[in-house]
Amino acid sequence: QNNMNLEEVIQMTPQLQEFRRADAGFQQFCDLYKRAIADPALRQEYHQWCLDRMREEGMRDAAIEEGREEGREEGREEGREEERVDTAKRLIAKGFTDDVVVEIAKLTLDEVQALRE
Repeated sequence: QNNMNLEEVIQMTPQLQEFRRADAGFQQFCDLYKRAIADPALRQEYHQWCLDRMREEGMRDAAIEEGREEGREEGREEGREEERVDTAKRLIAKGFTDDVVVEIAKLTLDEVQALRE
């Protein structure tokens, strides 16, 4: 947020200074970080990698949301189809003719006749 590099943050935080002295792995990270930020080409490469990564994550998130929406729409259509079949079965059970069942349930004549079998 303040555009400070790692060394600046460590210098103003006594706890981090102590941690760096006590932890060899953190010291190694700090040394590598200093070398990396000293090279403008490497900084640019890292910046581009971050942008690419954000773009890929955005594309992935959009694809996931699109898949969810398609799944919801498929579920709605399946529900409507089940409702039409249930309506047709009730009408058949009450003795309505195939023509009436087709008209009310919005199924094809073949579908209604298959329900009668």
